[in-house]
Amino acid sequence: AEARARPLAWWPEHTGMTPAAILDWAQGSDWGEALLRAWSEAFLRQPDPAWADAFLRRPPLRGFTLDRAQLLAGLSAPERESYWCEILGSAAENTRRSALFAQITLDFGRDDAAMSEAFARRMLDEARSLAARASRSERGFFEFHEFARALPELAILLPAACLEDAGRDWPVETSTSAYFSDAVARMFAIFEQRKTLHRLLRERNAS
Repeated sequence: AEARARPLAWWPEHTGMTPAAILDWAQGSDWGEALLRAWSEAFLRQPDPAWADAFLRRPPLRGFTLDRAQLLAGLSAPERESYWCEILGSAAENTRRSALFAQITLDFGRDDAAMSEAFARRMLDEARSLAARASRSERGFFEFHEFARALPELAILLPAACLEDAGRDWPVETSTSAYFSDAVARMFAIFEQRKTLHRLLRERNAS
């Protein structure tokens, strides 16, 4: 009960250890599971970026009750981008990058966290690469349906500075799947709608 009542910031202040070091210590303690449950509750009451980062870099911990979405909500948009860039950089080509792409768009779409232009362009490059792989894949829908479902969401999340060339350099033949083709068409339609809206707003502000 005492551990549950303490804010997460108390632990580094009174131990002199980083959150990552405290987690290492807890895993070797007889009280590890109880502490992790207490820290889960404390994080929900008062999210802490340093602890979120430490938790995210660990494999599943026995007694820990938070999922990745809850931890990411404790990070700022730039911190989230740094985390996801590391994940993208370390993910092997044979991993399910389709699912990873969908997780990233879901994370930013959940609370409308703003993407930076640099990160948005990286996501566009990833999307074009996945679209090219989808066009060559015999599994089609089954391998890339999560990616296809995330494309319209990405079009909504892109900062305005990316819209002008967001529709360029996509594979000509994106897929033989009607589902995938429809998702790409919706994405392009959102690009055009947003470009039109921003043009009208600029014209209105200039008049």
